[in-house]
Formats: sequence, C-alpha cells, structure tokens
Amino acid sequence: MGLKPISAAAPRPANRHFAKRVRNFVKTCLALPGMPVLPAISLASALIATIAEAFGTDALPWGQRLAFWIILMGIQTAKWLALLAWLVDQPKDYWKAAIIGVAVLNPLIPIDVWLSFRLVGISTPLAIGPVLGPVLLVALAILSVMAIIHPPVWWWRRYRSARSLLADRNLLPSDVVAVAAEDHYCRIYLGDGRQVLLAGRFADLIDELGDADGMRIHRGRWVSDGGVHASRRAGRGWEVLLSCGAAMRVSATYRAAARQRGWLDRNPEKGSLRA
Repeated sequence: MGLKPISAAAPRPANRHFAKRVRNFVKTCLALPGMPVLPAISLASALIATIAEAFGTDALPWGQRLAFWIILMGIQTAKWLALLAWLVDQPKDYWKAAIIGVAVLNPLIPIDVWLSFRLVGISTPLAIGPVLGPVLLVALAILSVMAIIHPPVWWWRRYRSARSLLADRNLLPSDVVAVAAEDHYCRIYLGDGRQVLLAGRFADLIDELGDADGMRIHRGRWVSDGGVHASRRAGRGWEVLLSCGAAMRVSATYRAAARQRGWLDRNPEKGSLRA
C-alpha cells in the first residue's frame, strides 16, 4: 500500500480554540479603561522624547535612546493600565485614579528610569533629586490629558437623571432589554431591536431598573430576565444572547448568579431550557 498523499487539512480544533482565545483576550484588553488611547500616547511620547533628546539623553546613541524611552514609557503604561483597570468603573472614577496614580506611581519614576537604563545596558546610580523635576512635569501632563478627556466634575454639565431620560424618550423600565455603559453614555437595548444612546450614569440607570426582573452581568452591563433568549460558551466563559439580537459576555463575578437564574442553560437554537 502506498502512502496517502498529504493534503491541506482544516486547522485542528485546538488551533481554532487557541485563535478564539487570543481574539477574546485582545477584545478584553481593548475594553480596559485607557485602551487603546494610553498606549498610543505613550508610544508617541517615546518617539518625541527620543527625537528631542529629552531629559539629558542626548549623549545616548539614537537606537539606545529610542529603546530607553520605549521601555520607560512601556513601564508607565503598564502601571497606569493596571491602576485604571482596578479603580475605574464609571467616568467619574478617572479623576480619582489620576490623583491616586500621580501620588503613588509618579514617585516611583526614578526607579523606573534607573531600571530602564539598566535594561539598555547602561549602569547608572539611582538618582532621585535630578528626576523630581521631570516627574512633576509628567504629573502635570497626565492631569492635563485627564482634564481634556474627562473634564472634572465642576466642568461637566449636570447629568440628567436616568428616570427623566427614559421618560423623555417615552420609555418604561419594562421596555429595556439590556443596558451597556459607554463612557459618559448608556446604550439602551429595547425589545423591538432598537438601540437608544442616553447621556447618563450607568449606576443611576441601574438604580431605576432595580424593580425590573434582571441583574448585572458585568460591571458595565445589565440584562433583563425576559431579554435573555439563549446562552453560549465564549472561550472559557459565557455570553448571553438577547432577544434584540445582541450578545453580552457574562463576567466571572456574575456567572454563578446568572447560572442560578437559568440563563446559562438556555438552548442557543431554541432559546428554551435544556433537558
């Protein structure tokens, strides 16, 4: 018997699952507070600092200087993304995170500078005094960016209550299938398939929907019981399919509660409970 010819086969299921997990991981990262704006700003800052030979790095060769600034800004980006992911749940939380970050993270910049120099092959003593001026400039730059992207409370126009917003659109809590927080807005999913974008706080709207039969499935997502048509696996987690056609991921924090409601046992083909 001859050997069977080798043919182009479809990707192994394991490879497909791995690719799906990678896509889900990328989506999760892009959904974090500060993404992708903060990494883009950090990369641009590293390039500008390299070209401008900022803060006494003019003595370094161009390649080494570029590596130094990319490493330094990368460290700052990682620290700030972690802080924002921990502290930011609503738009108003950005200022709290910014102030805490300036007070806690910025004093560590001299250590970051020393570490970045070491990683590009330059042995230099840990200098705190000479770095304090640039640290203050970085703090002012961060707060200035925050003032532009997320103006402080006293600059915001007052949020109208979620109740008045629903009433102005002739909507009732029973009309709402799901709510998704989007920065300063809330996207309302309705049973007829329409979506309404309202300027208001997610927490206020959830308070109004407190009497409705539903629950949060994510820190910025709320779903009504009647709106859950089916469920399906999404990577290692779950997502619910809504009667309006949208799909929303159930975070690990709320997965047990969603399972107790029977949401994770609904057949994706029929929308009914599995036997």
